[in-house]
Amino acid sequence: MEEHPIEYASRLLNSAEKNYSTTEREALAVVWALNKFRGYIEGSKITVASDYQPLKWLMKLKSSSGRSAHWALQLQTFDLNLEYISGKSNVVADMLSRLDYDQEIPSCEENTVSIDIPARSPMEKNS
Repeated sequence: MEEHPIEYASRLLNSAEKNYSTTEREALAVVWALNKFRGYIEGSKITVASDYQPLKWLMKLKSSSGRSAHWALQLQTFDLNLEYISGKSNVVADMLSRLDYDQEIPSCEENTVSIDIPARSPMEKNS
């Protein structure tokens, strides 16, 4: 069976979110994406690979109030592993920001991200 994307997603930051720190923006992105794709990933082991190491604080948060505590509680509903990957190793995400302009830009017709997703619709509950 040929693999193919099942959905694409993006969003803009609202005016309040534009004032978030970099760490808060990174955390918001993870929480938003996990909630957006919850129907596909719930009940599966999830690994989030990020080149932003401070993001790991979110999983260790002890605070009981505020925005970050709310996010930490949401993340606890997932079987989640936050993994640090260096920016230089994160080729797809950082290609344009790390481009050496003296080199020829490689041709890339397709980037593939593979995720093992259980064969069920987004609306089905775990059994």
